[in-house]
Amino acid sequence: MPIPSVWNYDTPMPRRLLAIAFPFILTMAVRAAPTTPPATPLPTDVPTLIQKLADADPDVRQSAAARLTDLGASVRPALMQAMESAAPEVRTQISQILLRRPWVGPGDAPDVQQGLADYGQLDAEQRCQRAQMLADLPNGAGQDALIRILQYDPSTAVRWQSAQVLRMRLNDNIPPFARLRNMPIDDQTTNVPLLATVGWAWHDVDAKRTDKFLTRAVAADAAHPAAMNGQLDFAYVWLVRSAMDDRRYDDAAALLRQQASRASSDADSIPQPIASLFALHAQIGPISGFSADLHLYRSYLSRPEVLYCLAHLAGREGLISLDPLLNLTAISAGGTSPARHLQAGIFLTDQGWLESAQRELHVALLLCDASSTDQIVDIYFKLAQIAGELNDELATAQNLESALQHLAGTDYQLQRTTPMGDEIPWSVDDAWAEVHWHYLRAAQASNDKPALAEHLQKLLDLNKLGQVLHEDPGLASDVVPYLQQVGRTAEAENYFNSVYKDLNDELSTHPTDAEAMNNLAWLCARCNRRLTEAMKVADRAAAAEPDNSAYIDTDAECHFRAGDKADAIKLETRALQLTPNDTFMMGQLRRFRGESPHVSSHP
Repeated sequence: MPIPSVWNYDTPMPRRLLAIAFPFILTMAVRAAPTTPPATPLPTDVPTLIQKLADADPDVRQSAAARLTDLGASVRPALMQAMESAAPEVRTQISQILLRRPWVGPGDAPDVQQGLADYGQLDAEQRCQRAQMLADLPNGAGQDALIRILQYDPSTAVRWQSAQVLRMRLNDNIPPFARLRNMPIDDQTTNVPLLATVGWAWHDVDAKRTDKFLTRAVAADAAHPAAMNGQLDFAYVWLVRSAMDDRRYDDAAALLRQQASRASSDADSIPQPIASLFALHAQIGPISGFSADLHLYRSYLSRPEVLYCLAHLAGREGLISLDPLLNLTAISAGGTSPARHLQAGIFLTDQGWLESAQRELHVALLLCDASSTDQIVDIYFKLAQIAGELNDELATAQNLESALQHLAGTDYQLQRTTPMGDEIPWSVDDAWAEVHWHYLRAAQASNDKPALAEHLQKLLDLNKLGQVLHEDPGLASDVVPYLQQVGRTAEAENYFNSVYKDLNDELSTHPTDAEAMNNLAWLCARCNRRLTEAMKVADRAAAAEPDNSAYIDTDAECHFRAGDKADAIKLETRALQLTPNDTFMMGQLRRFRGESPHVSSHP
């Protein structure tokens, strides 16, 4: 019997599968990391030459600029450092010197060389477009050039564009990990996009390094504000989560206040960091500074998000009569605006207050008119997320399907949001595959064979079954036998082999993990393949955790499939002693005894 896993519908990859990939990524990163090249000595007269750029004599300025240009690439870091505190006219001269430097590197591919040939002659907006073009080149060909831009383009906007596209490539697992992780960055560096991107390059292998670089990034930006349009929000999200994990609640609140000082807002919305700050007070506090926050953000106290937080806080503080009154006031505060109710529903979902979230979203749905397609779609997607968190596979599928049906015939572009707030494209076929995946899981749970066949066929028609089985290997134990049953033997074999490889790789990485043993053994037994191996692995899992009835059930299934009915009955009897009256296990025991001709399906 498999151990069920709970994944939200919008999680990009199951946690267990990430655990499979992690050691490989780490190993590759360590092996591929190049030795950091020794820094080129900086000529001693560079600081003096930079000072001369502000000289009253134009001949002195021109001579200094010419000398700095002639010094070559080694002077770039010093010029970037000087940009921060230089007078506007000096910054202009430094920018011109930096842009006059050649941007083509010796190892650049022809497409990259072509894209950078006139780079220094472009304005900032055109250079942003060029950075996006480099990011779109196949096989990461433009990544070294993007790092060059990230380091040395004089425009903060262009560096942020490079940072953004590089970080998206990191999320896509096409990363320039070695270059970024081994980049020498001294304590004087104040290049915020660079610090933020290098910090992100470490996030999946060394959280402390990520904390260090992102802390430097937000501090440098606070000292000289430049990040706009939420470019640094991902760093605040990471650092707030890190502080919360370490129970440094005052630090988390301070970060949210700092982020709030940079956030923009309008009449119909509340800045996310302010809402998150009041949620922090509601869930943990009230913590230090609560009264000051009430005063500072008093203009937002009538917003539904804040009212829900105050209601939650009142409940925690034992103010029972105030809690329902504030909740009623909160839902009333949305008025007749579907956008406000939708935003409140999204916020409540993020806090895990799911009952209130569903209520707000259903009110929003009632208030939407037929032309509000984008809001209706967002509401159904959010309701699907909530259903996923409540483990309701059928409702998840139905809400996703409703969202996609409302999209039909529109030019609405589907996107998914990563845990750090980045938006990534999501194809319509991938979205429909997710719908049928959840219907498949619902059919599996209710033992609805016609529905299982229907949605399995739709996944096959979309050519997405392999993707789904990679996301949810547990389904293979039902899918592969079904394919075998309807004569699709080659497909059954291919899908079994693919899932078997994933689970076997996981077990090889964690050879003493009883759950990994159980999952592999169950797959083999249910698919009637590799039964000798399955029996040995299941025996090991059951021996490792002798009181785990699910593992014993798997062991019994393996013995039964291998023809050892006596041991199968003995093992299943033991499993039932550990979990009396379990319907599935009672069905298993009857099948092993030959009392029923039907092969039961696990719940």
